[in-house]
Amino acid sequence: MAGGDRIDLPVPNGGKPLAFAGFQACTIGGAGQQFGTAGDGYADVIWDQQNGRTRIAVDVNDDGLLTDIDQVILLDGLKTIQADDFNDVMTVVRGTTGADTVIGGNNGETFNTLGGNDIIDARGGNDIVNGGAGNDVIDGGLGSDTLNGEGDDDTIHGNDDGDTISGGDGNDTLFGDAGTDNLHGNNGVDSIDGGAGGDTVDGDSGADVLHGGADNDTVRG
Repeated sequence: MAGGDRIDLPVPNGGKPLAFAGFQACTIGGAGQQFGTAGDGYADVIWDQQNGRTRIAVDVNDDGLLTDIDQVILLDGLKTIQADDFNDVMTVVRGTTGADTVIGGNNGETFNTLGGNDIIDARGGNDIVNGGAGNDVIDGGLGSDTLNGEGDDDTIHGNDDGDTISGGDGNDTLFGDAGTDNLHGNNGVDSIDGGAGGDTVDGDSGADVLHGGADNDTVRG
């Protein structure tokens, strides 16, 4: 994919894996990261359709899962994939069923931490965090993040920028902090503080405590 080479992919009918060899010189992520290979000398490239978008995944360690060393790009309306498309990638970090501590980087990442009482610091970029079961502590950091506590009693900080925060099941504590945030308590007895910015705060079900914070907010019990 160097020197103007390209890969033309048809629109798929489902996820079908391709094994690409000889891509050691091809970098992704703009940081000199190579495709790399598992023991068979190949890196699997898998593509499918997801909500009308084309998803390209590079399974570096050939384990059939999207984990912290794998790379994903999402493309809108493109059928020709060129090397430049891999400059905008998303790292997928998968936790365990135990208590994990996960720290992100400055790019947009997806965190799936599964069970356990996890601590997730997403840091920079527009991140997606799915806390899974357990009493999780989530900090979105910089960027417009989507933060989902999911099961049990979670504490979530959106931090700066406009975030979308969902407590899920359990008695959750949500902070929008700065930015125009959208916060939902979902099930349980939740405490929600929108913080600065024109926020939308919705307790959903349960006897919730709601604070819009500074600026002009929309608050629904």
